[in-house]
Amino acid sequence: MSKPKKMEFSQREIGVEKGEKPEFGTRRHVLCASVIGAAGLGLLALFSGCNSKKAEDARPEPPAASISQPSLQDLVIKLSDPNFRVAAEAAIELGKLGDSRAILPLIHMQNRGILELVEAPTEALHMFDAEQVIPPLMDVLRTFPSGELPNELFGDIPGQVNMFLEQSRQAAATYLLSALDEQSPILKARVAVIIRNMVEYHGAEPTQFGPKLTSLLSDPDHIVRLEASDALGVLKYAPAVPELERCLREDPNWMVRSDAARALGDIGDPSAGPALLAALEDENDVVIGQAAQALGKLKIKDAVRPLIDAYRRLDAIEIGGALLSIGQASVSPLMQALDDPDPKVREHSAIALATICDIGAIEPLTRVSREDPVPDVRAAASYAANKIAGGCTEQNQ
Repeated sequence: MSKPKKMEFSQREIGVEKGEKPEFGTRRHVLCASVIGAAGLGLLALFSGCNSKKAEDARPEPPAASISQPSLQDLVIKLSDPNFRVAAEAAIELGKLGDSRAILPLIHMQNRGILELVEAPTEALHMFDAEQVIPPLMDVLRTFPSGELPNELFGDIPGQVNMFLEQSRQAAATYLLSALDEQSPILKARVAVIIRNMVEYHGAEPTQFGPKLTSLLSDPDHIVRLEASDALGVLKYAPAVPELERCLREDPNWMVRSDAARALGDIGDPSAGPALLAALEDENDVVIGQAAQALGKLKIKDAVRPLIDAYRRLDAIEIGGALLSIGQASVSPLMQALDDPDPKVREHSAIALATICDIGAIEPLTRVSREDPVPDVRAAASYAANKIAGGCTEQNQ
């Protein structure tokens, strides 16, 4: 079997005999020169390309923000995105953008009942100068309608309006105090609420607001008087006590009287005791309950018997709470009340003794649990005696 033939390439140029050296300029030399030249140009291009790449790498890249930074309009549209996280992130980006045209969209951003959609625009608004933000916020307080009063005082005002003003404290104080001199009762009531929260939750100095809030206790609008009373209690503004006592005695609106009683308890001035004792005779049960609670906070010992008598008209948990707050001074009058002609007084006195937990009450309570003609009174006395014998004995050991 024959081997395959090995292919050989001729080394001859056309016109050059075998064994002869081709002279310079022959087609072979021209071809070689062309190949070498092309290779050299290729290497040169390669090195040039590397150097060129290095030069490009050395150039500074443009900032990322200039490439992908969203526009103001795009971000404002995203404030209404169905995904609340997208909307919240857009609010923060608007704050970082720093364009004052973003302030109004941030103020009017809808919260959808989601706390993050209150906090995000509030945080964004804090990235601007307060003097730019507060005037349009005050305009919102002036112009937005309320809902059903008093519970819907702020209507559909976005939560970031209140939150920003409350957090701004001194920066907002001048604007808020000025608003209390305006004619709009809704504005004054709203500002009173904001001041209350600013003091209670954000540590604002209370005394600067006290005088003007006290003057609002004479405002013709009962919603203004109501919110002013509430705020003065939170501020613990003692100079307002005489005006609050007047409201408790004379105001025609029971809600204002109720809030005045609560404010007197919160302020903590024992001189309000007589006015609160008189309020136990009020025609409204809510006022009686708030007056009782305030007497308990002030620990007015002279209030024990009037509080027990109030059980004749009212099954108010506030009365028992007040007697408990007054403490040991309540025990003896309550044990005497176990023989009161009114079964409601006997029943509630037994329950009150159970909360005070004085072991000296066990014997009279045990007697009443066996002898009282009214089943509810016997049951209350039995419960109280067992509670004191079980719990209070262990506490006193």
